Amino acid sequence: MQMADWKENCNEKSTDSSESCKKEVKYMSKLLISGGHGGSDPGACGNGLNERDYCSEFIDRVRWVLDNCFNYRSPFKHIKVPNGSDANSDVNGAVTFVNNNYLSGENTLAIDYHLNASSNQKARGWEILCHTNTKSNEMANRLAKLLQPVYSKLEMPFRGVKCGNDFGFIGRTKPTAFIFELAFVTNPYEAKTLKGKDSSESLVYSHARALLNTLGVQYEIKTGSKEML
Repeated sequence: MQMADWKENCNEKSTDSSESCKKEVKYMSKLLISGGHGGSDPGACGNGLNERDYCSEFIDRVRWVLDNCFNYRSPFKHIKVPNGSDANSDVNGAVTFVNNNYLSGENTLAIDYHLNASSNQKARGWEILCHTNTKSNEMANRLAKLLQPVYSKLEMPFRGVKCGNDFGFIGRTKPTAFIFELAFVTNPYEAKTLKGKDSSESLVYSHARALLNTLGVQYEIKTGSKEML
């Protein structure tokens, strides 16, 4: 999916209410979003895709949807965490950027998107890595539940929420943080799904909406937005 394609699905008129977003949020909600790897490091590669380029485009597409397909009824902002040729291209830089953009009292989630890989081409599925604390675990499971329908529709299995304190990005950020493994780039079926126009649109739109609902952001879907589920 090209970002321009979404312009056919979203317009500036209002609105259909979101039925799944009922929690009232009076304070700022903030999403800090990044893609794994960058610069000269392509990350996982396979089946004509590499992790660095795909995840960079994926988060740009998610952010485009957040900007163009919703009217917000509670305060919300999203910020791209720099990587690649930017100054903060490593984990230390990403952690510093996230922590510098976190204010105590804000409802904040930092999410770092990745692609998985394996020497076994049959390995497949998506998973969420999170901190062991209760809030992180609860939010990760909430996000997973919201995304299970689209992944089930695309026949991509859920590998679970995995908690630990030794994941560098997760263990050192002040706000709740996740590493999200979108799929196995080394699996031919999942790589084809990531590249497909309709299937990738479904993933992008579903991730955007699921992130808003996980944060409890109040929103309305703009008239003309394309429902993917």
